[in-house]
Amino acid sequence: MFALFQTIAASLGYVNLSATIKSRVYTILATGGNFYLLYVSYRFFRNGFPGRGVCLFWLFW
Repeated sequence: MFALFQTIAASLGYVNLSATIKSRVYTILATGGNFYLLYVSYRFFRNGFPGRGVCLFWLFW
């Protein structure tokens, strides 16, 4: 997951984009990452690991 974000960040660094467009892209990526944490937390709850689910939910919050 972090490798994907790092690859996207490096590719955005090569292209000359304005700061507003670049910040919007980072905001969209961060929002997607947060909801991915929520999904993983939900799956831990469903699979019987409530402790791990709570820890990941705290990261989402």
